[in-house]
Amino acid sequence: MNTSKVSVILPAYNQKDYVENAIRSVLDQTYGLLELIIVDDGSTDSTASIVPQFDDCRIRYIYQDNKGLPSARNTGINHSSGKYLAFLDADDVYHPAKLEAQTAFLDSAPDVGLCYHSRIEIDNQGNSLNFVKAPAEVGLKELLLGFPFSINDVLIRREWINTVGLFDETFVLNSEDRDFYLRLALAGCRFAGINRYLSCRRLYRGRSFANLTAKLDSMLRALETAFADPRCPQEAFAVRNRAFATVYLGWSYQCFIQDAVDQAQDCLCSAFRLDPSKYADPRNLARFLINCSIREGGEHENILRKIFSGIPREMPSLSGLCDWAVGRGYLLRGVRDLMWGRIKEGRANLERASATGARTDGLFLEDLTHNLLNYETLNGGDAAHEALRNIASNLADYGNQAGARKLYGRYWINQAFGNYHSGLFNKVPVNTFKAVWRDPALLTNRGVWSILVRSLAPPLRTRKRHLCST
Repeated sequence: MNTSKVSVILPAYNQKDYVENAIRSVLDQTYGLLELIIVDDGSTDSTASIVPQFDDCRIRYIYQDNKGLPSARNTGINHSSGKYLAFLDADDVYHPAKLEAQTAFLDSAPDVGLCYHSRIEIDNQGNSLNFVKAPAEVGLKELLLGFPFSINDVLIRREWINTVGLFDETFVLNSEDRDFYLRLALAGCRFAGINRYLSCRRLYRGRSFANLTAKLDSMLRALETAFADPRCPQEAFAVRNRAFATVYLGWSYQCFIQDAVDQAQDCLCSAFRLDPSKYADPRNLARFLINCSIREGGEHENILRKIFSGIPREMPSLSGLCDWAVGRGYLLRGVRDLMWGRIKEGRANLERASATGARTDGLFLEDLTHNLLNYETLNGGDAAHEALRNIASNLADYGNQAGARKLYGRYWINQAFGNYHSGLFNKVPVNTFKAVWRDPALLTNRGVWSILVRSLAPPLRTRKRHLCST
């Protein structure tokens, strides 16, 4: 029986609409040996009145003057007593099995200092939007290049916090978590992931920030501090330009939607200058802008048209992709709505996509197939097959018949490969047949023939041994 206590740190600032659900998601954990430390960071709404509604001795409530998120997390850590520590933002929620799964993982892997998991992103109404699948492992390179996990996904051993220290409270605006992860990696902490969806993170449509320049500087400082650390290995410097380019690119989008066009253009040009090979194909950059515009849910067309109208003159080939990007956005939104059962909205978005002439392509179908497989991991095979049928039939209804057939083919051939690598050889021929019936072009793939023949080999060898023995 696991007897490792977990401290959950929940900072809250003016989150009266969501904090009740966040608290409940901690108290409803299947893992009972926990304490929940709620740090009210100077809320001026009714957040404080919600906590007394819970009569649970595992809760501890602390009020402090408003000092910012890093300070609130540090206050929680300083008042905690668990062997492991977890974090939850007040507008997000845990899956009931989160702590049980993660404590079991860390107890079985003593060389891992921090584990994380996959998550679902939701909008402010709670509608599911995106899958964020956890990589099996990450190191310093991956942390320099982005955020492979969010703070809600983490369970960390206290000894590693004792080693690297608390969150840096000078990062008042943002990036205190990235700075924290980078310090852990530089100190030798090993990170590992669990392929389960164990939290929901809330996104806000059109969120704006008061000081764009200061926030960008904070992001850049987290990277600069890591690269300046004498423990930073030489091989990490190979991704230095890419790391900074990724920050500039992401912030260019935020500047565009806040009408800070000059700053957005400067960020975009900086990203291109630092990592020109990545953005040599203008469609790669257009896809990035599309994904940003639809990620948080809601309307995307006006956002994209605003952005494309402000593309720097140095990027004329990108400016001509506006209509393509708008259509692609409707296509992506349509299949996402259909997958999550929002049929009316999905059909409306596919109808708009069809009106723009938007069509599926290989990359679109590859991403959609992965999302369907993630959906199956979360909700089971029957639900995924129903989502597949809904998406494929509606794609066909709105002019993407070839895409619908290829989607079936890609989904079932991925199932066949998964069956093969899991040793479920008897399922490989059936799923391969389902795939090639929809998309005969798969028969030209040598890998398909390889797994099909190899999956049939064990029963053939068994039959041969049986004949010899008689």
